[in-house]
Amino acid sequence: IDEVNGDADATALPTPIISLLRDARTHCRETMDEEISDRRLVKAARLLKLSAASHGRTSVDFIDTLLLRHVFWRQLDNRDSLAEFLWERCVPLTSVDVTRFESLVEGLRREVLSSVRNGGGMVVTTGSVAALRTEVATLVAVLKREWKGLLRHEELLGHAENHLWLNQNDAIAARQLLLPKAKIVTKGIEAVLERVMALEMAMEEDYDVVDDETRLSVVEGLWDD
Repeated sequence: IDEVNGDADATALPTPIISLLRDARTHCRETMDEEISDRRLVKAARLLKLSAASHGRTSVDFIDTLLLRHVFWRQLDNRDSLAEFLWERCVPLTSVDVTRFESLVEGLRREVLSSVRNGGGMVVTTGSVAALRTEVATLVAVLKREWKGLLRHEELLGHAENHLWLNQNDAIAARQLLLPKAKIVTKGIEAVLERVMALEMAMEEDYDVVDDETRLSVVEGLWDD
């Protein structure tokens, strides 16, 4: 127990989990007419860290947040409302996030094309394109992090019955209800990542391999149907 407590102290509580805790608190207040005190919120966060640490993880995952359905209500009538809220929110990303990333990547591609054309096709030396190259590289890093997080989440959902703190009914429901959703989102994020990585490759600084005219035509044709 002492070892798990010590590990929990070093367990990360990612920003999306913090947001979920905050939103769950708001839901309890506005929908269930139950106030979650600061002290209770801190205890709930600690519970999530203990759950993750007891499984040897260094970060809380969304699967741990299902435990909140047992600690964030006082009136029995509110139990179902809280459970429904958590089942809807117990995902790292949604299809809405995928669409947002798609729009962002397409916007970057259009900016790259505009900058290259305005700069006379000088992909490597144009300052505005160099700045865009940095933006693309940053987006690649963000998408890789989200993609890896989704893969970890999928793995946990696939073995939900092994979760030490979830009852079997919740574990089975997590695998059956949440895993298909997670797979769809993971596939979507992977597709966006492939697109932005293709854009990054097309913008690489390499005079010897690709001339600017060819590079421009490649950027124009990226992922066109």
